[in-house]
Amino acid sequence: NIQIGRNEHTAAISSNAFTLRDNMTFLTSGSLTLGGLPIMGSNNVTLGSAISSISGMPTYYFQTNGTGKVIRSLSNTSTLQFPIGNSSYNPVSITNNSGSVDNFSVRVLDAIENNSNLSAATYVNRTWDIGKTTSNTGAGIAFTFNWNAGEIVNGTLVNPILNHYGTYWETATGTSTAAAGSPILSLTHTGYMGTFSPFAISDASTPLPVSMASFNLNCSQEDVELKWQTASEHNSDYFQVETSLDGVNWEMIQKIAAAGFSQELLNYSAVDQDAARNQKYYRLKQVDFNGEFALYGPLKADCGAASTNIGLHPNPCESHLTLSIDTQIPTELIYTIANPEGIVLETKKLAVQSGITLYTLDVSNYPGGMYILQFDLNEKRYIKKLTVQ
Repeated sequence: NIQIGRNEHTAAISSNAFTLRDNMTFLTSGSLTLGGLPIMGSNNVTLGSAISSISGMPTYYFQTNGTGKVIRSLSNTSTLQFPIGNSSYNPVSITNNSGSVDNFSVRVLDAIENNSNLSAATYVNRTWDIGKTTSNTGAGIAFTFNWNAGEIVNGTLVNPILNHYGTYWETATGTSTAAAGSPILSLTHTGYMGTFSPFAISDASTPLPVSMASFNLNCSQEDVELKWQTASEHNSDYFQVETSLDGVNWEMIQKIAAAGFSQELLNYSAVDQDAARNQKYYRLKQVDFNGEFALYGPLKADCGAASTNIGLHPNPCESHLTLSIDTQIPTELIYTIANPEGIVLETKKLAVQSGITLYTLDVSNYPGGMYILQFDLNEKRYIKKLTVQ
């Protein structure tokens, strides 16, 4: 870690472009002038709380081309525009109305994360990954996001809204108000009371499509029961339930109509009768009205087995991985993520159904490296190693 301090009331970064090799802290008071383009990579930059203003944008900014974030402590009611971007300048202004001082961390990506089908949505092709140290209280947080007109995909943003990704994309709590400008466009969102992770902007008429909220399999006497849940649906025509004996060759066994358009949690189910004695694989094919589709799974049904299996995919991963729990006993799973020194970074409880349950884990805030995942399930402990790239 490198700390840079100045006795004067100004400090400047003057190199045209340079790559950070370590985490850095700027301790100057007064103004900070960016006269260059610091390339973040996997390193963080902490801006000291005594920095009152930052200049040099939009030509120069902290380039968040990796997992590294710009970090700043904000007291209650204070505001800071984080000077970030990747291929272009896409700052976000944060106002802390939570009632107490807190640390915020920010980076921006040149794409929408966690989506396989964006053809029906109008959106800004950026993801702002924002972290907050403590829980969201008081009057919440206010943001102002900035983007360029050429970064809008599939038409024009008539009524832009803020989206938040937890386990799926959803409309963020609070109020969105757009402000036109040239060449920078912006959206101000006030009263956000939700959790912190990726944020993105889309048009209200075409919200971001979502990943499957859940998809699990259960052995029920002689049958195999499949259950899945969608968080919202846009242009969805039907679900196709497919099965395979080898996980390679697939055939359709059921076709179930989808809701088409929905902003609510919806539950679906299907039953493969007299199948519980066989080892089989199942997957879902969700098809839109325009013929585009997404696949979910596969899940393996081995109903004669009483063992518990836990899988991670992909491993190594970059930002998100799928946790697969295969157990015949409905129970609660407790998992922890720790670094190689044994420091616990996250602990969470998950409800597990009998059969196979899939969960998506967000590790986008963790620097690249090796991590230890511990799972406590059915009075047993399982240890897995995960590599974040």
